[in-house]
Amino acid sequence: AYMESAAAAAEEMEQEAPAAAEEAEPQKKGPASGNVRVYELAKEAGMKSTELAEKLIGLGYDIKGYSSSVDSETAEKIRREVIGK
Repeated sequence: AYMESAAAAAEEMEQEAPAAAEEAEPQKKGPASGNVRVYELAKEAGMKSTELAEKLIGLGYDIKGYSSSVDSETAEKIRREVIGK
């Protein structure tokens, strides 16, 4: 039930995410620039937020869901290892 409600919330958040992602874009470029939300990484990967969150949880990343944040170093690791960028 939690994943279903999280999926519904993720769909809603994805609709709101483009503006937030555009505002956060300069932050993601720097090496020690701060946190990146999982839904922003999912957008980069062309995936649904819930799909990426489930994949990251399955791989042992310490996140709670699509709205979790990861530090910039972890975000780069996810981009390389999980997304392929």
